[in-house]
Amino acid sequence: MVSNVTRSNKLWPRLGQPPLVANKLWATCNLCKGQTEMMVNINDYAAWEDDRGKPEGLLIQDAMPYLTADEREVLISGTCGECFDKMFPEPSDSEISVD
Repeated sequence: MVSNVTRSNKLWPRLGQPPLVANKLWATCNLCKGQTEMMVNINDYAAWEDDRGKPEGLLIQDAMPYLTADEREVLISGTCGECFDKMFPEPSDSEISVD
């Protein structure tokens, strides 16, 4: 499991089906120490986590397409969206050169 992630179990019942187990994850940003909370399907998270580092591994956006880009980034790199944006700001119009 990613070292900056903690989790707790919660049941998501479906009508007429056995309950599905979902995890509430809290991922801590390695820079600002802020926490990002998200709900994920435990099977989706496990499938992605099992494939991490493999050349043909499952991409996080395919494993958990319901997460936002910021939620995925903090799971991948341990960097929250706000800190990521500070490290890699969008260039201003004056910085963009068209040749």
